[in-house]
Amino acid sequence: MVERQILVILKHTIFSGCTKGIILFFALAILGCKNSPLSGEFGGSKLKSVFLSGDSSGSAEMSSISLGSSDNSVLYFLLEKEDGSKENGMATWSSSDTGVATVTPLVNGESAQVSAISVGTATITAESSEFSVQLTVTVVAALTQQNFWTWLGGSKLRNQFGNYGTRGVESPSNFPGARKWIAHWYSGGHYYLFGGSGYGESTGVGRLNDLWRFNPSNNQWTWISGDKEVNASGTYGVLLTPSTSNTPGARNDPTFSQDASGNFWLMGGSGLDSLGNSGYLDDVWRFNPTTSEWTWMGGANLRNSVRNFGTVNVEDPANTPGARICGNMWVNSTHLYLFGGSFSGAFQWQADFWRLNLSTGEWAHLAQQTGTNGGGSYGIQGVSNASNYPGKRYAGAYWTQDNNTFWMWGGEGTGENGSDHYLNDLWKYDVSTGNWTWMTGSKIGGAQAVLGTKLVSDSANTPGGATVTSFAADPTGSNLYLLGGWGRASSGGEQHLNILYKYNTSSNQWTWMAGNDGGGAQPAWGALDEPAASNNAGYRENGAMWAPETDKIYYFGGDSRDELTNTGRMSDLWRYY
Repeated sequence: MVERQILVILKHTIFSGCTKGIILFFALAILGCKNSPLSGEFGGSKLKSVFLSGDSSGSAEMSSISLGSSDNSVLYFLLEKEDGSKENGMATWSSSDTGVATVTPLVNGESAQVSAISVGTATITAESSEFSVQLTVTVVAALTQQNFWTWLGGSKLRNQFGNYGTRGVESPSNFPGARKWIAHWYSGGHYYLFGGSGYGESTGVGRLNDLWRFNPSNNQWTWISGDKEVNASGTYGVLLTPSTSNTPGARNDPTFSQDASGNFWLMGGSGLDSLGNSGYLDDVWRFNPTTSEWTWMGGANLRNSVRNFGTVNVEDPANTPGARICGNMWVNSTHLYLFGGSFSGAFQWQADFWRLNLSTGEWAHLAQQTGTNGGGSYGIQGVSNASNYPGKRYAGAYWTQDNNTFWMWGGEGTGENGSDHYLNDLWKYDVSTGNWTWMTGSKIGGAQAVLGTKLVSDSANTPGGATVTSFAADPTGSNLYLLGGWGRASSGGEQHLNILYKYNTSSNQWTWMAGNDGGGAQPAWGALDEPAASNNAGYRENGAMWAPETDKIYYFGGDSRDELTNTGRMSDLWRYY
């Protein structure tokens, strides 16, 4: 697999003993007739074919081939003759510079596995009983294996302090402290995280309000705003007025999202208000990464605000969803939407639905589950209906696909029967119609996972019911990624999970991407910055997660085990690709 597109220049091609009319399917390079430029893709999922022609002395000059990503790293080699018979060939890749590439043919001779590739010159030899093809190539950009975890930095020990450096200055020595219950978002090629429950620069565990930016081009962090120590109060400024002196108070368990312009949105959580008092919050904030300014957009600057519904669908400055944690939030060009979350106290999950006008800072209550047990009304799977409505829940996953389409998955709450459990139902909300659609998953909580085959999507696949799962969607909103949480694998009982899933909105299918079908997995870091099949991020809960492109994941911290098998907050940074 490749981490980026690479350019391979074919310098010369020699055919010997070539049988006219043979079709060559080859995932690494695609051969063509004389003087025929062509392009192809690297990987086993998109195989191409072309007739080979000429006699044993024939040769052809090829144009450059741009090799792109696909679904696995196996090289397939298959010959099909004019009479319809097929013959497996063996592919080898050798080089005078052994650092360029090492390929080990599989036992059956049908394929070969790439184990390492770097910049340099190499020779590809493809052989069968019928002919031999040899290509001399120059690799001008390196490849990296895909579908592996890579430990990029941070400590392998739990509960570590951060190193903040100078505010606004990127440095290789900077690193956030260990934490969980983190807000996070992706903007302009950078990854951001805010707050959580964890460690600042030198004091003990507490709530945080520090904002960090990670640059993936050089693996360096920048402390952008907030405090270096725990339990800082908020500085609100003037409602709807941005300022570099504004900052939210320290908090964990907030609800968060981002808009199409890359602005970060934050609502509520358990934290400190403008007076430094601790409690549940209902304040709404926007951060502009271009100006590095926070804006207080709505809600109270004091803790424990009480919900006030007002009139359905009518905005009013007196309306408020009330202080809460772990809701579901989406932002489009004109409004912020909020569903559910939890009030203070045990099992105080909610199913109310709200809309905030971004111009006025006023809330409108849109709807609330009115059933006595708080259960949802699912309707028919895949069919939108005005009577559909999710049950109450908190600490699930959610994302904005576009201006009119929002998604929500799982968490802890109630299914259709109203019983409290971990959910795996997936919902879509259409702003233009105001309707919910139940898309996948069970109507009843506590469902076990159906993993299927790793890296293969299928309509039968589904995550098990889970909560405190880390999540991120790619920039198009077409793919959601879930990692870990507390819930069910296919084996049944509730446990710490390390399974990585992908959901595609077009196919309405889930894919098991990585991880173990079981609970409590211990991380396996491997060597720093070295991808390997044996690497494993271990079980994770409540970390920061980003998906800058399809099937590429970055992950920071969360709750897990350290290298001494002790459980705690982590500060390690990972990449899956």
